[in-house]
Amino acid sequence: MSGKLVLVLQSGEVRTVPYAAKGYPELKTLQRSVGDGRVTIERVRVRHEGRIRDAYVDEDGFSKRLLANAQAYIQYGITIVGNLVVWVPDPRPSVGEKTSRKPRSTKSGKSIKRPARNRS
Repeated sequence: MSGKLVLVLQSGEVRTVPYAAKGYPELKTLQRSVGDGRVTIERVRVRHEGRIRDAYVDEDGFSKRLLANAQAYIQYGITIVGNLVVWVPDPRPSVGEKTSRKPRSTKSGKSIKRPARNRS
């Protein structure tokens, strides 16, 4: 599953980085995005573009005396210190959209009709 990482830096800068690898971002990728690559990260939930998304912060940010991230508060309403990384997966096809799946068929090439559901 590809997607993008939205980096909300404590300096106020917001960057979007495409992520094309399969699956969720690796731990090392998230650690490098949040800090120096050796940080312990903590998952938090934020509402990004109307959907609840996974976001990651430095778990020990307060004890490291990192600066408050005002941009994260403005965008997401959460008080954190240090950088914030939001994982946004690419959207799945919605119901009714054409997909690449072919209809099931028999060996003779005729389509299989599914029986109607009994809704009683």
